[in-house]
Amino acid sequence: MSATAAAKSAATRMRFNFPRKQVRIDAPMGFGTGQLGRLLLIRDSVSALVAKERLEFNDRPVAVNTQQYSELLLHKATLLGPDNPAMRDLAFFWLENQQLVRKMFDELVPRLAGSSKPYTRLHRVGSAGLQVLEIRDNQLPPLVPRVEPGVRSQYLINYLLKCAREDPDFKPV
Repeated sequence: MSATAAAKSAATRMRFNFPRKQVRIDAPMGFGTGQLGRLLLIRDSVSALVAKERLEFNDRPVAVNTQQYSELLLHKATLLGPDNPAMRDLAFFWLENQQLVRKMFDELVPRLAGSSKPYTRLHRVGSAGLQVLEIRDNQLPPLVPRVEPGVRSQYLINYLLKCAREDPDFKPV
């Protein structure tokens, strides 16, 4: 299979929906304006996401774009692997240093290879609009507690309601 055929088939199996219209980003100071400033900002964010596996953003468009590009990079890395020269060039462009490329291929790709879900998650935390982007199955404490079936009955409010229902002397107000 040629590289273009592999890329076309890879695009049909994406685990993440990409919008057709580009999200507008106002580039901060130091990154310049226009497409180059946007690209540099997203590249720095993708590199930081691979390095830390969790990032916080104050600006939703930057978080969304970082999620899209990192999702695409991780998807192509799992499909093509480290031996593909085009994939290596793409990884070196987005990740900027050898240690991050090595981390992506040695740690992240094997961990995410069997997943049928998107490789990243974007959470909105609090009412201030803080966005947290993370790579799935990381070693950091979870932002959203994982609720297993049957555990909700152990929540304090549910336990108190159950005890109130079972108490014969309880009279609702």
